[in-house]
Amino acid sequence: MKEYDLEKRENEYMRLYKQYSNLINIKNYQLEISPDNSISNYKYNFSKPITINSIKLLNYSIPQTKFNIEENINNIFKFKIIESNDIKEFNLPTGYYDINILIEKLNSNEHNIIFELDTLLQKILIKVDFEIQLINTDLSHDILGFINYDKIDNNFTADHIYDLRIDNKIYLFLSNISEQPIAILNYNNTINDSEMKFENDILLEYLDISFKNSKGIDINFYNSKHYLNLQLTSNN
Repeated sequence: MKEYDLEKRENEYMRLYKQYSNLINIKNYQLEISPDNSISNYKYNFSKPITINSIKLLNYSIPQTKFNIEENINNIFKFKIIESNDIKEFNLPTGYYDINILIEKLNSNEHNIIFELDTLLQKILIKVDFEIQLINTDLSHDILGFINYDKIDNNFTADHIYDLRIDNKIYLFLSNISEQPIAILNYNNTINDSEMKFENDILLEYLDISFKNSKGIDINFYNSKHYLNLQLTSNN
């Protein structure tokens, strides 16, 4: 019995010693990133390579977007003229739109396509003197509410009500570490689960940092700066 107790104590001692040894060898590195420019896709280089087993977002500050229509995201309307088989498109300028401004800007197109709002149903109507087929874009689908792109006609009614809400989520990626975002950010600068732990230590010389929307498109910060505070953990 005494030998058993002694062995048990030795095992417990070794467990505690190993646990303590691991703890005293842990190093936490605080990394503050605040670029001088407003780009949302860039490489942050370390002064020297570092081996880590976890990375965590502690704090951040990102500028709040003011626009619900943006270039290269959701500002293109596209259609096909059936008679000639030509593909045509026109673009809306980046800006914040209410429904009245949206209808006005849509109707400034050079193709004589008329846009109206059914005020009862809150759906967009399209009228034109020739037959067309709508082509799926983020503007026609997500903003204007058109779902059916097989229809050929000169009159169209949107399938859903229009949606001019601003997407308030931004996905933070460290793409040289993971294909998944480390965190989903919002303009209240609150943090939920934002830590990555690795089964094996990884050697880093830099971080590939990017901010994307829900469709994987780079965010435009429009000359406003952002800030990140990251904690990197290393076992030495």
